[in-house]
Order: sequence, then C-alpha cells, then structure tokens
Amino acid sequence: MSDVAMPVMISPRLQEQRESMAALPKRAPRQQTTAPASPPPAANTVSPQQWQSQVLAQLDRRKVYPRAAQADGVQGSVGISFSVSASGQITAVSIARSSGSPVLDQAALDTARRASPLPTPPAGYANRSITATIRFSLR
Repeated sequence: MSDVAMPVMISPRLQEQRESMAALPKRAPRQQTTAPASPPPAANTVSPQQWQSQVLAQLDRRKVYPRAAQADGVQGSVGISFSVSASGQITAVSIARSSGSPVLDQAALDTARRASPLPTPPAGYANRSITATIRFSLR
C-alpha cells in the first residue's frame, strides 16, 4: 500500500480568513532583548534577632507532628543545627540533640527541609550554623 496525499478541503470562511491575513503587512521581526541579570540576593535589612524570630516562626508553621507519635503519646524536643545560604536555602541540617524518639528526630529534620527557603539572612549570617529547638507536644 502506498501513501497517497488526500486533498485538503478548506471551508470558504477559513479560506477568506487566510486570504485576509495574507493581505496584512508583514511585521518586522522583534528584536530579542535579554533581561538584565538579576542581582545577587540582597541581605535582609532586619536585625539578627528579628530574622531568627522569622526563621523560628517559619519552622513552626512547617512542623508536622507524626500521627503515629501522637497516637502513641510520644512527645519531645529535638535540637537541630542547620546552615542557611545567602538566598535563604537551608544547605545542611542535622540533629544537634535527639529527643530520644527516632520518629520525632526525623520529623524535625523534615520540618527544616519543608521550611526552606527561609527569609534571606542579614549580612554576615549566611552560611553560619544555627541551632533551633523543635517541640512536639500533645497539648
């Protein structure tokens, strides 16, 4: 079997539109403009204490208490240590002080990962090690 081109039927309305479009003057091609390179992220102008409060609030908003731990009545506090890049990304996170519950420890690490990116740190605070406590309480 060979491929045979089928005739294309165009409605009179579509043919009319094509002809009217062909009659329009051609536009000159647009000149490609490159967007200016975005500047590096500026350091946050808030005080270090305000920034730390913002970071702790964001961690708290992203905290998820594991259902299994809640059901078993497991509570505790986990100390996490993390570094924040100049753009606010958490670059490393680890357990600084265990709660004694592997489930809560993992939930604290997950909290930090979910919270990233954090607010842009103030000048001089990028890549510093920061420690925070994540509390898991039933009340």
